[in-house]
Amino acid sequence: MQGHSTIVHHPAGHDAFPFIRAVILVWLLLLSPPVLAATQDDTLPSMNADSWLLLDHHSGHVITSHNAETRHHPAGLTKLMSAYIVFEHLSGGSLSPDSPVRVSVHAADAPGKQIFLKAEDVISASELIYGMIVQSANDATIALAETLAGSESGFVDLMNAKAYELGLVNTRFRNATGLSQKDHYSTASDIVRLARVLIRDYPDYYKWYSIKTFTHNGIKHHNRNALLWRDEAIDGIRASYDRSSGYHLAASGARGDMRLIATVLGAPSERAQIEAGISLLNYGFNGYETRLLYRANTPATRVRVWMGNNSMLPVGISKDFYVTIPRGSTGGLQATLTIKDVQYAPKRPNEVLGTLNVYMGEEVIASRPLIALEEIKLGNPLQRALDRIQLWFY
Repeated sequence: MQGHSTIVHHPAGHDAFPFIRAVILVWLLLLSPPVLAATQDDTLPSMNADSWLLLDHHSGHVITSHNAETRHHPAGLTKLMSAYIVFEHLSGGSLSPDSPVRVSVHAADAPGKQIFLKAEDVISASELIYGMIVQSANDATIALAETLAGSESGFVDLMNAKAYELGLVNTRFRNATGLSQKDHYSTASDIVRLARVLIRDYPDYYKWYSIKTFTHNGIKHHNRNALLWRDEAIDGIRASYDRSSGYHLAASGARGDMRLIATVLGAPSERAQIEAGISLLNYGFNGYETRLLYRANTPATRVRVWMGNNSMLPVGISKDFYVTIPRGSTGGLQATLTIKDVQYAPKRPNEVLGTLNVYMGEEVIASRPLIALEEIKLGNPLQRALDRIQLWFY
């Protein structure tokens, strides 16, 4: 008779005035409290922004959000996708940090933020990447785009194809830099998802987002993500501004094993942008914790398999399983592993055999498929005969 077996587990725990901008930045930093102050209240204060979302990087749990699916012009946050495409080429070997890049007239004449490239200059890819990430330079971004795709429009096609692949259903790009243009939009939800995969897929390249300053042609450029100066836990990712939609921010930081990603869209001022990002991160770090419950490809249990060349099959999950819960509530967690009672050979690796549910009280807060971690082939005639006899009494 076939049924279900449930096993209960208790998991273990063109910037013409760089000097003026620097002064304004320091002034803003001095006016605000430390981002990760231990005495901060763990309640989320009222925030002056149109949309926001706070997500735990490891578990994917949305801790808090507001108008997260509302479309905004993302301005310089567009360059998160530009960077993702550049990182893909670095990882694939079609671009290297030392690759020489010839600057076109189109790139050199780009409006907005610049590192002041000149047409026909030959610059290393790494210098352009610093310009794109630290200064949010449009000339550097376009120079990279043209190198990788032949034209900015060709690069934008790559960006939109990647957005589709990543499931960013409310995102559309019309240029590589974030300059104002019709039908160029994204949402807080999509920006957080993009930041998450960028950090996940390219952790070594993501470290460039923690660079506070760099100098090109004798001009010192400051990172526009003011939160980098607040606390060493904040290590990315970028800030931007659009005249029509306001100040935007995507910020990430880690405390211990917990990493959070916050996105704020449509703040009315740079100070409001900073305060909203700080409030979100404080709220997450002070009020929540993230625990690794089960490691990938490690047996969570073993199940009996009949008619096979082996009788016991290790079962687990394909990716590390994290949950994010209110701080101090770990004791309320309970996990159930539900698998069909009778399992027959053959069994293939990664074959789904059941479900792992994690409860907080009576509520299921996370689920993962349970998979076979090894292969079991059909047994020989003797093994199958012995199992048939045993099944008569099962």
